[in-house]
Amino acid sequence: MVQTRYNSIAAILLPFTIFTIGLLVLKPINQNTSQSYVEAEKSLFNGTGSIIFMNGTANLNVRVSETHGGLGKLFLFVDDQNRIIDSLAVENINIEGPDYRIISGEKHDWLAVRTINQSGTGYIMHKEILYTINDHGNVQELLSYPVDGFINTMSDYNDKELSTEIIPSDNESSITATFTVRTCSSSIPCESVKRTVFYVQETGSDGKMSFIIDPTRSEITEEQIDNLI
Repeated sequence: MVQTRYNSIAAILLPFTIFTIGLLVLKPINQNTSQSYVEAEKSLFNGTGSIIFMNGTANLNVRVSETHGGLGKLFLFVDDQNRIIDSLAVENINIEGPDYRIISGEKHDWLAVRTINQSGTGYIMHKEILYTINDHGNVQELLSYPVDGFINTMSDYNDKELSTEIIPSDNESSITATFTVRTCSSSIPCESVKRTVFYVQETGSDGKMSFIIDPTRSEITEEQIDNLI
């Protein structure tokens, strides 16, 4: 059975240096952001939180700390020997910090990180990015999709809200995404429309995995997904 497991808090200590973080963070650290990662290192020493990440036959520990005053997150993937496998820095220097969860399959887990994709007056759209650890021990992005959002037109028409459900298949070679758009106005009852999209796993010529849309089984195209609301 596929379950979605959200982040849990556990105090686990890991000695490492600022130099290690500088080498391992996927997004290069520049002079303007380095102080934020120094604070992240201090938080990780204090064990702010960790989650278990299943990667094939092995379990990894993912240690999570806030950066940029809560507007970013640093993820460290650590094996059972307390060795750092890889790391991921996600910044969302906007209205709010990124959120995350674990989407669990039978053999593998995916780290799903939610950030703001677009925002404006009466409008916000969040996207979710799925990450995994590949066979070479590196963090890799698999898929990005709109996960939730809303438009408030300040009028009687076309106030819309988006929600998304993600379910991996039993063999984890595909993912089903159900996008639900709820439209409301003061003159008619609210109406919900669901659209299902099937993503299948593909390995490129460079050996990198990703999920792409299967157009034969999907109700909408990638362009239509980008314009759900």
